Amino acid sequence: MPRRTTSTLRTVLPRRTGAVFAVCFWPTCDERIERSRLACKSHWLMIPSRLRAAYNEARGDCQDPRAATGRFADVINEIRATAKRRQVAIEAGVR
Repeated sequence: MPRRTTSTLRTVLPRRTGAVFAVCFWPTCDERIERSRLACKSHWLMIPSRLRAAYNEARGDCQDPRAATGRFADVINEIRATAKRRQVAIEAGVR
């Protein structure tokens, strides 16, 4: 699977909808999600609840997780690392 680039992460729909979409951060998922979210529902629920809580706490008023800085960016990086480890385990047949 080719690596996603920034240009493939964003798709702007017609202005009348006002919706801006991104792609789920999960390594093998290409599901389109609202830009204000980090993952699709099924992959978000695969992240441990302590990380989801840290994400919601650190998020504050930031509406775009891809433009995160500081503590918020650290939490997102930890979530992405967890997602990669979980995907490797899934592919290896380990739960």
